[in-house]
Amino acid sequence: MFPQPTPRPDTAPTPARHGLRWVPMLVAVSLLCATATPASAYVVISTPGGAEIYWTINEIPWYLDVNGSDDVSFEKLQASLAAAFEEWSGTECSNLSFVYMGEATGPVDGALYIRFEESNFNLLSGALAYATPTFTQQGEVLYSTVVFNGQDHTWTDLAVTGTGVLFDIQAVATHEFGHSLGLGHPYSRDASMFFTGGG
Repeated sequence: MFPQPTPRPDTAPTPARHGLRWVPMLVAVSLLCATATPASAYVVISTPGGAEIYWTINEIPWYLDVNGSDDVSFEKLQASLAAAFEEWSGTECSNLSFVYMGEATGPVDGALYIRFEESNFNLLSGALAYATPTFTQQGEVLYSTVVFNGQDHTWTDLAVTGTGVLFDIQAVATHEFGHSLGLGHPYSRDASMFFTGGG
């Protein structure tokens, strides 16, 4: 589940980005090339102007909030998130990889930042989590934040169906990371990105 993506006005590239090629890396295409997956299995997030959002890098750094989760140890949380990233980098024909950079206290430019909101989770009442990629008008993702609802839900590093009181970090993270990469909710119920009403 995700709120409206956050477009940012165009700015000149920072010195760290100046040497990057501006050829868009459309995640949906790289994930689907040479596969038999039907086109209905993914939907790409677009800017208000209609441009598809994309990352300009193939190796995406990620950070975990210093506070972790109240429900699992920091190590188990980190391992569950790494396994979710592996789902995306392990996809046939994917040229993506994800590198854990350590702890952070807020979003980091050019990276994906993950945190658990243990109180004041009011953006999407009852939602399991949400992702907010921030991007330019042309669709270049500047950074993305994934927020898990620790206020209303109890999280585990064990595989669960989500029908009880515990929710599987890896399963929900895989879905939300897809939003951070530029994917929306498809119509195929078998897709990781299908909206189930719970996250």
